[in-house]
Amino acid sequence: MAPPDKPLAWVARRAQLEAGDPTVSLDLLVRALFALGAPRGEIAAAIAGDRCVVAG
Repeated sequence: MAPPDKPLAWVARRAQLEAGDPTVSLDLLVRALFALGAPRGEIAAAIAGDRCVVAG
C-alpha cells in the first residue's frame, strides 16, 4: 500500500492515521477504508452521519 517513491512519508502518515491525528485528511481516511475493503455504502453512511449502517 505504500507508494514506492515515498515509503517513509507513507509510514509517518499511516502512524498518524492509526493514532487518530486530527491533521489526517478525509481523502486519506477514505482511501484507507477502501484499501481495507470497506463497502461504499458504509463509508457514505459514516460520512453522512447515519446511525444505522447497512452492510452490503
